[in-house]
Amino acid sequence: MRPFDRWFETYAESDPNATNRSVKVPAGPIADFNDMLGGRSLYDPASIMVPTLILRGEWDAVTTADDAITLYAQLTGAPLKRMVWISEGTHRMHLERSRRQVYREVQTFLEGEP
Repeated sequence: MRPFDRWFETYAESDPNATNRSVKVPAGPIADFNDMLGGRSLYDPASIMVPTLILRGEWDAVTTADDAITLYAQLTGAPLKRMVWISEGTHRMHLERSRRQVYREVQTFLEGEP
């Protein structure tokens, strides 16, 4: 059995109406995105008090360079912050050729390497 098939069986068992319609998914991310477009912040970056890593793909058309730079500047409570730009990466760089660099950057950050 393929993993998706197993997931759907589990999902269908949890929802008695699942087999009578298409799968419903939460629309929270869309609502959050619309709030942000309307100028409503979802959180205060200054309240983040833990080490924070920002990874951005060079070709990311969803999160702009200004978005990343602004967020980085607003992380005033983070005891350590690091921003890394991945060459030729897009918003889905974890699925792209550069994914191994993404993994290395995260691993390095989690291990506390400079």
